[in-house]
Amino acid sequence: MTDQKPSIGRAVHYVGAGGACTAATVTEVDEQGSLVGLFVTGPSAIHLLPLAEGGAMADHDEKQSGTWHWPERV
Repeated sequence: MTDQKPSIGRAVHYVGAGGACTAATVTEVDEQGSLVGLFVTGPSAIHLLPLAEGGAMADHDEKQSGTWHWPERV
């Protein structure tokens, strides 16, 4: 699914500290479509990652901390 472009309202996974994936919703997208603003929800907190503060870059392969990727198919 890496050829898809993110759009506002889409569900993605955000990789937090320690490599744990957390549900997130795209709130804004840059012109290139890989840097996004996110509303991240987790078991112990919720937070925003706005583009104005750096947002989150796509990383569909290595899934490094601080990046987003499409949810895995199960």
